Formats: sequence, structure tokens, C-alpha cells
Amino acid sequence: MARSCEKEKKRERILKKSWELFKKNGYEETKIERITKEVGISKGSFYTYFKTKEDVLFSILEKIEIEIENSINDIDTSEEPSKVLYNLLEKRVELFLGYVQNMKLENLYIMKSGQIDEFKNKITIFYTTYIKENIIKNYGNKKIWNLEIISKYINSSIEGYFLEEIFENKGVDKDFENRAKIAIKEIARFIDSALK
Repeated sequence: MARSCEKEKKRERILKKSWELFKKNGYEETKIERITKEVGISKGSFYTYFKTKEDVLFSILEKIEIEIENSINDIDTSEEPSKVLYNLLEKRVELFLGYVQNMKLENLYIMKSGQIDEFKNKITIFYTTYIKENIIKNYGNKKIWNLEIISKYINSSIEGYFLEEIFENKGVDKDFENRAKIAIKEIARFIDSALK
């Protein structure tokens, strides 16, 4: 039992340090040798836990996916849909900032690369389904809409806005959080008025 716990701790250290290095140096530029040096393990020990650097990335993304789903599912969906929408936007920005904190702008492009398409698709489906089931349907609007299309549109608009904001300002600057708070209020107000 203690050995199993120790192995899990070492695996977590590898994941944590790898994510730091991926954010700082980029995925392609981060070599396994650098990861093992930073963690203080041999290459052989690394291969006990992961077959490739890509396995490390996928394990990190799987962990992030679980964190996102757990965090979003903690939102109280019994509130008014406009409040659920606002809380979703706020939580998404908070999560996003946590993941890209200390990341160089050029390393944000990993999110736009083919390396993580499966991850992006899963997260998109999760957010789209969440918006449809916990926000749009709760407005009780009698208009006949294709909820799937509207949910996808809302999700991609939110994502696109914040990514554009980051690239336009060449990264997450010190004022990003303040601009994000203003944007969240405006976006939530706009979507709320459209769905009523």
C-alpha cells in the first residue's frame, strides 16, 4: 500500500513538472531529459510511468478534463438560468486562467494544434451539453430552436472571445482579469436577453 502511494506521488510529480515545463518552454521544446532532471529521477524511472512524452500530455489533459467537469458540475443549477450562465462564464475564466498562468503566448498555440483535438472535442461536448441542459432548457422559452446549434454557438462564442482577447493583448496581462469580469457581465446579459 505504501509503495503504491509512493508510486502515485512520483507519477503526480512528473505530471506537475511536465505541465510547468510545457507551459514555460512549449510541448515540442520540452525534452524527457529535462523533465527527469527537474523531477530528480532517471529516464528509466520515467518510462516506468509513461511510454512517451505524448502519454504525459494526454495524462495531463485527462486530469484537466476531470477538474473542469467537477468544477462546472459544482455550479448550483437550481438557480435562475441567467445566474447559472453567469456562474458558468465566471468559472470558465477562472479555470482557464489557472491552466494558462505563467504560460508564454506562443505556447498557448498548443490549444489550437492537432495534438489535443480529442481533448478539445470532449471539453466542447461537455460545455455544449451543460449549456443546453442547464441553461437554455431552463429558460422555458417557447420558441422552437435547435438547442444543439444554439448551445454550440454560445460555447464557441465564449471560447472564441476569450482566446481572441488573449492573443490580441499578447498574453494574459495583469488587467486581463478585470477585463474578463466586465466581459462576463456583458456576455451573460446579452445571452440572457436573447434567450428570454
